[in-house]
Amino acid sequence: MLGPQLSGAHPIWLDQDDLARLAHHGSSVVHAPLSNMRLGSGLARVRAMLDHGINVGIATDAANSSDQLNMFELLRLAALISRI
Repeated sequence: MLGPQLSGAHPIWLDQDDLARLAHHGSSVVHAPLSNMRLGSGLARVRAMLDHGINVGIATDAANSSDQLNMFELLRLAALISRI
């Protein structure tokens, strides 16, 4: 299942082994920061993912779990929470 065709959504609870596996297989992840904050899921370790060479996409998720679908606001939010 792991490979370049995989885009794993909501990558919140990945450990070092998971990150290494995803990177090794060329898989990508999709970060939905507002949805994760609204649901209290946690924060993705985007810096660690990028350091492993994993492609990271930004997503809005569904309107019922993220309050808005504005990609510019999501990019802004992703940049702000990356400082935590």
